[in-house]
Amino acid sequence: TVYHGNVPLMLWCGLAYLDVYAVGKDPRFRDAAVDLAKAIAAAQDPTDGGWPAAEGKTTGWGGGTFGPSEARTNAGEPMLWFLGRVRKELGVDDFVQNEARANKWVQTCCLPEMFWQNVGHHSLETILVQDRVAPHALSYCTWQLDYADAKDKDLKLVMEIARWCEERHVNWDRKLGPYALLETRPSCWGWGRAAGLGIRNAGSLVYVWTRLWQETKDPLWKAKADALVQSILVAQDPADGGLAKSFNRSSADTSSFSYNDYDVVDAAYRLVDYSRLTAGKP
Repeated sequence: TVYHGNVPLMLWCGLAYLDVYAVGKDPRFRDAAVDLAKAIAAAQDPTDGGWPAAEGKTTGWGGGTFGPSEARTNAGEPMLWFLGRVRKELGVDDFVQNEARANKWVQTCCLPEMFWQNVGHHSLETILVQDRVAPHALSYCTWQLDYADAKDKDLKLVMEIARWCEERHVNWDRKLGPYALLETRPSCWGWGRAAGLGIRNAGSLVYVWTRLWQETKDPLWKAKADALVQSILVAQDPADGGLAKSFNRSSADTSSFSYNDYDVVDAAYRLVDYSRLTAGKP
């Protein structure tokens, strides 16, 4: 009863359809992505551009649980990522107005307070602080950098969001606390189900930093990406290849098959992007 019909989480299926189609050009996956985009567009509230938490619901908890900006349990920034890819990669312009409404949602409800809501609702007993959800803020940066039209693209805003996420999630301190685990540095902080584990935040930051380096030619952005990539690789388990979910060099932190393994997969995907964008150069 908690996750059934969760509308926003379906966008990850859409992103997967697009990835598979890009590799094999099987029209079934193109059609699946477009069909899902139609369903997602139909679920959008035309008045404020937000999405309901689940099919047939306007909000997950009755409103107000997560903070003053909440008019929906889910904001539109990750939806922009999917709909933007459908438009740019498939040449389908049917959802331009949905993108515009979702962008207006972000401009109205997220940016003034830097309030980035979680995608997907969770059990009430595990409510977490919702304004520290870097993956969703960074997914908006991805849309801005890769898919937004020229009239919507705001590089200065992307840099501001990236610095905001870095300030809250990245630890550049070289010193370890006396009781700290053996943690590689720089490390990246996360908070599990709602905010994404450290490894997921790190992967998203690596991608956005690398793209900012491409856009601005400022070497500092690439230096940050390089440092975080090296830290991810240093913490990797040398035996089974597992990535450390929280940058701790222990088998427990790199063990496979846990609730948050999708965070590790997402980070690995971003490492591939990093390698592609930098042409494999250090």
